[in-house]
Amino acid sequence: MIGLTITGLVDVQKMFSKLGEEKLYVSTVQDVGKNAKEYAHQMCPVDTGTLRDSIFLNSNKDGFELGANAPYAVFNEYGSIYTPIGSVKSPKAAKKTGFRPFIRPSIYRATREVDSIFGQKLAEITSHGGR
Repeated sequence: MIGLTITGLVDVQKMFSKLGEEKLYVSTVQDVGKNAKEYAHQMCPVDTGTLRDSIFLNSNKDGFELGANAPYAVFNEYGSIYTPIGSVKSPKAAKKTGFRPFIRPSIYRATREVDSIFGQKLAEITSHGGR
């Protein structure tokens, strides 16, 4: 099993707390997690579908965990002594080597969207007069 846990987003959490909108913070974190899982499904190498089907997302109020339970997921994500280590930022370029990360790149992509998701949530709050 492999997995990454994303916690923190402290500044975002503080902003929502000041606004009295902790539920919207949790909603923002969950949206980022859902996007990350969707991206992982898209980036995941597929032969039988077992690896893609083993992708999981656990969210809580402080963050989320995204991972895969297939026994060989770690080798796709990190490589092994038999596969050269490729670039996490460009998994498709490493396709020929057997190293095909899909969890970390999907999290990197989803967390870049925090600002836009936060902005949408903040616009919802302000357009409804604080609620």
